[in-house]
Amino acid sequence: MYKYSDKSDGDFSLHDCHAHKMSLDADILSFVFDDGFYVLPSHPANNTGDVFRTSLSELQLKILDMDIFGIGIYLFVPQNDGRIIREEWEPGNFIDAVNSGTFSLEFVTEYKSYRSRLYKCYVWFDTAPYHYECEIELQTDDILYLWNDHFGE
Repeated sequence: MYKYSDKSDGDFSLHDCHAHKMSLDADILSFVFDDGFYVLPSHPANNTGDVFRTSLSELQLKILDMDIFGIGIYLFVPQNDGRIIREEWEPGNFIDAVNSGTFSLEFVTEYKSYRSRLYKCYVWFDTAPYHYECEIELQTDDILYLWNDHFGE
């Protein structure tokens, strides 16, 4: 489906990118970006000298220890009394919400550690308060970026 792939994730950015579809197939978690993700000038094949935004693209992560904390998804939900509650979501329910259009998922920041990633995100929806903060914790050591555009096309 995609022409290009890369596992060197230091040359990509998901900042301000919106995932409109997700899937979990066996141990592969996928995010599909209708409007693409960013390829940084440091990527060896990016000869534009600038940040390049792909069109339709996908990010795949191989999840480790699916039975023991392989995926943690949390929404930060404001309460009427001013408190904010960290609400855990089952991965299947979260994926269904993204795929059904209940909300869209915007990536903001990514933190990497040994065999783990933490994504700080927003989920956006059509009614007030219009968004919640979100965290996605993944136990992974294998990542794959997929896209179709040649740099500078």
